[in-house]
Amino acid sequence: MSNQVLIVASEAAARAPADVAASLSFTPVVAGSEQEALDLLDRETFALIAVSGGASWQRLRDELERKQPAARILELPEPNGDDGAVRRLMIRYLDRRARPQHFSSEERYRFLSNILESFTGTLELKEVLRRIVSITRQEFGADRAWLLHPVSEQAELAKIRFAVSAPAYSVQHDQYPSSLSLKHSAKLIRRLLDADGPIVITEGDADLDPQQAEIFQVRSEMVQVLRPRDDEPWAFGLHQCSAPREWTDEEISLFAEIGRYATLALNNTLLHERAVREMAKVTAILDQIPESAAIYNAAGQLERMNAAAQREPVSLFAPDPEGRLRKNRHRYIDGSPLEADDLPSMRAVRGETVKSDYLVHDARSGDDRVINLKAAPIRDDRNHVIG
Repeated sequence: MSNQVLIVASEAAARAPADVAASLSFTPVVAGSEQEALDLLDRETFALIAVSGGASWQRLRDELERKQPAARILELPEPNGDDGAVRRLMIRYLDRRARPQHFSSEERYRFLSNILESFTGTLELKEVLRRIVSITRQEFGADRAWLLHPVSEQAELAKIRFAVSAPAYSVQHDQYPSSLSLKHSAKLIRRLLDADGPIVITEGDADLDPQQAEIFQVRSEMVQVLRPRDDEPWAFGLHQCSAPREWTDEEISLFAEIGRYATLALNNTLLHERAVREMAKVTAILDQIPESAAIYNAAGQLERMNAAAQREPVSLFAPDPEGRLRKNRHRYIDGSPLEADDLPSMRAVRGETVKSDYLVHDARSGDDRVINLKAAPIRDDRNHVIG
C-alpha cells in the first residue's frame, strides 16, 4: 500500500487534511489545481485521494477513479474550523483495519469496473503491465507484485516482465535478474497450470525454490496463470515478505477476477502489437514495389500507399472511392465513365481480380493518361475479403 495521500484543494482547505495525514504517518502531497493532480497521478500511486467538495470537482473525481481505481477517494467536508470531522473521515479511509472485510455486491462491481477501465485504457504494453502490477499490489497491500513470462513445463527461463516492490523489500539490481531460472520450480509450475484459479504458497513449501524464496524474502505468495490468446502462459503473483499471510477466500476470489481482466488487457495489447508489427512488414514490402501501390480496407477506404505512389505526380489513391472518381475522372479506355463501384479497388473488395487499362485525368497537365491498374482482394485465414 502506498504511503502517500493526495490532497486536491486550495492551500487553506488542504492545511487540515495534510496535518491529519502526517499525524497518521502518511506523506501528504498537495495539488492546488486539476492539472497538477492529473500529472501526479501519472507518476505516483496514492493510498487515499482527498478531493475538495463542490460540483466543479466531479470531473476530476471521475478521472481519479479511472486512473487509480485501487485508491480510496474521499470528498473533503467544507472547512469550518473543526478538524475533528476531517480526522475521523481520514482515519476511517486510511486504516486498512477499519475497512470493511467484505465488498458489497455494488462495491465489488464498481471496483472491478474501474479496474477493467484502467487496464484497458491504453494499448502500450509496458504501461498495461505497470497498471496491472501496481494497482493490484496496492489494493491487496502486498509487499510485491509481479508478472513472469513465459511459464510452462518446458521453459527453463522466464523473463520478469514487470515487478513492483514495497521500499523495504526492494531487491538490489545485481540480485534482480531480468530472467529467472525455472529448473527448480517444475512441480510448482505443474500445480499452477493444473489449478482452476490462484494458488497459495507459504514459506517451507516443498515445491518453492528455496534460493529464489531467499532472494525475494518470500514468506507467502498468491499466484495465478494468465492465458492470453495466441501466447504462452504468464504467471501473475503477489508476495508477502514482512510476515506469513493467510490469504482469505474473498482475496483469492478477487485476485482471480482481476486476473481475468488482466488477461483481457493483455489480449488487446498483444493483438495490437502484433498488428503493428505485421503492418510494418507490409509497409516494407510495399516500398520494394517500384510501381505505385496502395492498400484499401474492406469498405474501400485508403489505408496506406507505398513510397512510389507518394512520388507519383498523378495522385491515384484518394481516401474514398467518390474522391478517387471525382479527382481523377476514371473512365474506360473507350472514354465511357465509371461508377464508384466499378473502380478496380472496389471490384477487388468484392472478390474480383482486376487488370485493365483506364483513362485518368492528369490535373497538372490537363491531359488524359492511359494507366494500367491492377487490383486483387486480400483474404484472411477464413477466406473472407478484408481489403
